[in-house]
Amino acid sequence: MDSEPSKTEATHSTSSRPASGEVGKAPGRATRPKKRATRHRKPPKNRRPNVILIGFMGSGKSTVGRLLAIRAGLRFVDLDQAISERVGMAIPTIFERYGEGGFRKLEAAVLGSLGQGPMVVATGGGIVDTRANIRRMRRLGKVCFLETSLEEVRKRLGNEQPGRPLWKDGEELARRYASRANLYEKAAHWTLNTDGIDPNEIVLQIVENLEKRGR
Repeated sequence: MDSEPSKTEATHSTSSRPASGEVGKAPGRATRPKKRATRHRKPPKNRRPNVILIGFMGSGKSTVGRLLAIRAGLRFVDLDQAISERVGMAIPTIFERYGEGGFRKLEAAVLGSLGQGPMVVATGGGIVDTRANIRRMRRLGKVCFLETSLEEVRKRLGNEQPGRPLWKDGEELARRYASRANLYEKAAHWTLNTDGIDPNEIVLQIVENLEKRGR
């Protein structure tokens, strides 16, 4: 006659049996899969932006642009020169052959094809005549308007400018100057007046503005 199982054996036997509805499940608490934390990559703090210089002819964009590029260790792009190299013609020849409308199309195309940089870009005086260029420039980087009075422009450039197709009579010059003033302001992140100021001083002001804006 078999003896009655002890309480210890009975308890052990009962606890080892799987509960109803849990057949096939591993013992222990069921664990839920952990959700992966989404990581947001922060942009590098010291990334240097592109700097685009705009302003009327004679405002010193090319001179200041080259000095700024040297100081900051950036690539320098003279947009008019890039256009000339693209088609293998001097700027006056492009105007003569294709007219101002043809030149503006080339200008917009070359602006749109610029790489990510970092770089300093000196634009032509009429870059803002094409409204889409304003959006392109502001997406490309920080836009600085080198504001120069018409009297200062005349003083710097003199009376004859054979390499500037739109340098015509005084009335035409004044008309273009007036028509572009608001467009320069609209396009720029900030404005610097250049009348009587040394180009190196203008470069320092640009650097200070970039630092204030966190680059």
